[in-house]
Amino acid sequence: AFNGCDSLKSIRIPAGVTKLGMLAFSDCTGLTTVEFDKESQLTSMESFAFSNCSSLTAIHIPASVTSIGVSALSGCHALAAITAAPENTVYQGQGNCLIHTASKTLIVGCKSSVIPVDGSVTALGAGSFSNCDSLTRIHIPATITKIDADALSDCDNLVTITVDEQNPVYM
Repeated sequence: AFNGCDSLKSIRIPAGVTKLGMLAFSDCTGLTTVEFDKESQLTSMESFAFSNCSSLTAIHIPASVTSIGVSALSGCHALAAITAAPENTVYQGQGNCLIHTASKTLIVGCKSSVIPVDGSVTALGAGSFSNCDSLTRIHIPATITKIDADALSDCDNLVTITVDEQNPVYM
């Protein structure tokens, strides 16, 4: 719908919008702010919905969202804050990570993500940090037992990966 609108600076998604389609705001490089209406009925954010929105600094996932596609926020280099409404029954935000609660999979991370060590995350999902050029270091705690394909792909400035020695992927 708005793919490639590089002059778009901010967007407020009205309450009645229930789905953001694939590539809906992809390559909106000037987009800094996404705000969802308080009464949001958004249930689905498809793959690559906000990919390559390189100026986007924060996103708050509404309580109504039950489906987020792969790489929905990939290439969002300025992204530093990821949160989810506490009432969301599918996703939680913790440590600037978006986590699929039931599967304990981190699905979206950013340059300031700190992977929780409390057992709420056991897997890095496909594309969870893909194209995160602003990510320079990451710590993989012992609780991570699975790293999906392309979880850290194209993180061009990633120079340090620290893996706990007790971690099964370390072996």
